[in-house]
Amino acid sequence: DGSTLGAEEVHEEGDVDGPGAAARFWGPSKVTADDAGNAYFIDLGNYKVKRIADDADRTVSTIADLFDWFDPANGVPLALATGDGKVFVAGHSDAKDKLIEIDPDGGEAVVLYDERPHFDELDPSQLAVIAGVEFLGDGFAVYGTKGFVWRLDRAGEPTAVLAGYGAVVDFPQDLDPAQPIPAAELPLRSPNTGAAPMARRGNDLYLVGTAGGVGYHMWKLSCE
Repeated sequence: DGSTLGAEEVHEEGDVDGPGAAARFWGPSKVTADDAGNAYFIDLGNYKVKRIADDADRTVSTIADLFDWFDPANGVPLALATGDGKVFVAGHSDAKDKLIEIDPDGGEAVVLYDERPHFDELDPSQLAVIAGVEFLGDGFAVYGTKGFVWRLDRAGEPTAVLAGYGAVVDFPQDLDPAQPIPAAELPLRSPNTGAAPMARRGNDLYLVGTAGGVGYHMWKLSCE
């Protein structure tokens, strides 16, 4: 009706599972969904991964406690993806990049990646800070804040750099963003790790980033 509600009338922070109408969260972010219609998100205030089931009650359940892998004092989970019946959480903690695989039904978790990335384009002393991840079936596309998209296999091993040439200082003045350019020349940078910098649609990856603060750009990376 156009009226304005106070903050106390539009939310109630908490940590309550159960039917969706009675559930309570504290800072939900990074929402994704699986092929069965279940939604997943990182509840940052409670440091958990939760599922909203595709049932009549929209039942909410906690599938993982993130304190087991991410120390909130020096790291944070930044990305969430689903695939192959699993949920994948990526981010950084303890001066390492991390990728965790979680079974949403049993709660079991496997650490796929827990180290500094070791591909030629990035100095091994640097932390890539994984800010985006998408499941590709036989592996993952990972977007790091150092300006690269790279590929991990299903076991979490880096196999190839897909796009980018490092965190650029200035947006290339002679680059026409309306025209296709080689993937290796993408001027990628993602300073806002709280956003959603990468999404997959079919065989295409959509990337968001900035170059030297000149402005935000969305790129489509076509994967053959």
